[in-house]
Amino acid sequence: LTVLQWHRGFNLIFKGQEIATDVQGYLLDSTLWSDELAAEIAQLETIIMTDEHWQVVYFVREFYEQFNIAAQTISSCDLTNFDFYHHVDDESDKLDYEHMASVVNKFLPTLERVINSEVQEIKMNNE
Repeated sequence: LTVLQWHRGFNLIFKGQEIATDVQGYLLDSTLWSDELAAEIAQLETIIMTDEHWQVVYFVREFYEQFNIAAQTISSCDLTNFDFYHHVDDESDKLDYEHMASVVNKFLPTLERVINSEVQEIKMNNE
């Protein structure tokens, strides 16, 4: 695996094929993903893949394939630490409200699909 840096992300050379990523390292063409590529990227990051690692990788892949959004966007929120999170009055003059509204608006269709999915992963506490 060869990594070529470019202005908006990285291009990977894998088995002679150039694979473009965004600035966060996500593949721009998710159809190019494979276990073998994931293992190579893990090795590049000095990660030794265990069964537990692969379980997470497969969960994230399946979530993306179903909802077309990265799983960590909604699944890594731990509200048990809410007192330590930023609050509405924290540095509000530095917030980019236009960007935040854009993120929320882009996310709403995905949230709607998750809420209405047959599996019903999201449930209210009182249900």
